[in-house]
Amino acid sequence: MRSANVEAGLTPMDNQCVRKDIFIGGCGPDGNKTCINDFVKKGGEANRPSSCECDNFGEEHLCRCNFKC
Repeated sequence: MRSANVEAGLTPMDNQCVRKDIFIGGCGPDGNKTCINDFVKKGGEANRPSSCECDNFGEEHLCRCNFKC
């Protein structure tokens, strides 16, 4: 699975850090679950976010996810 890494170190809020990444395909019916699964596939269980937002972006989707800092 190819992905373009667009991680951004944003200001942590409530001990949460935001990471972004772009993955191939669409968000599907549950974008939160799609993005969580994409991050786990990419980096393993240690890379599991607590929650995500998904936006379709052409043939890809942008995931903005919260991780424990």
